Amino acid sequence: GKLVGSLGALCLEGTDNEGRKVVTNVGSGFTDAERANLWANRASLVGRVVEVQYQEITEAQNTPGIYSLRFPTFKRFRNDK
Repeated sequence: GKLVGSLGALCLEGTDNEGRKVVTNVGSGFTDAERANLWANRASLVGRVVEVQYQEITEAQNTPGIYSLRFPTFKRFRNDK
């Protein structure tokens, strides 16, 4: 498809402000140019802090204690954390 050879989504894992473990994929919020650039430099993305906009946090259906973001959209990489 259109995204062959570029970034499809970022796989994110972390904790929210309440200490809940959040695991989600973020595939929205990228331009085609950003996708190509991020894919070409994907090794440098591991461990980076990402700012994401979302509607709500929901508990995963099959994995108690793990949460996900509903309708996540990439905003930016955080360099201050």
